[in-house]
Amino acid sequence: MAKSASLTASGIVKTGTGNIYKINITKPGDATASVTIYDNTSGSGTVIFQASGSASGAMLANSYDLSSDGTQGTIFVNGCYAVFAGSTLPILNVIYD
Repeated sequence: MAKSASLTASGIVKTGTGNIYKINITKPGDATASVTIYDNTSGSGTVIFQASGSASGAMLANSYDLSSDGTQGTIFVNGCYAVFAGSTLPILNVIYD
């Protein structure tokens, strides 16, 4: 059964193996904001997902479907860790198991 984690700062979503199904940016960040999600229990390693604002505009509220076939999400093996950077950070909702 899928779970949900709401993140406002860098941190661990889950340790060990799992799947990410969807990432929702529920509150936009500013043009300097970025978020990177790693297959790890710290802020390094294999990048699973990345989004950022740009010089032309802020990071917008958006929904990203990370399931490959509508049923299986993007697999992570070591854990799932999100790193936030920037001035005005987004609020992220991660759907995973």
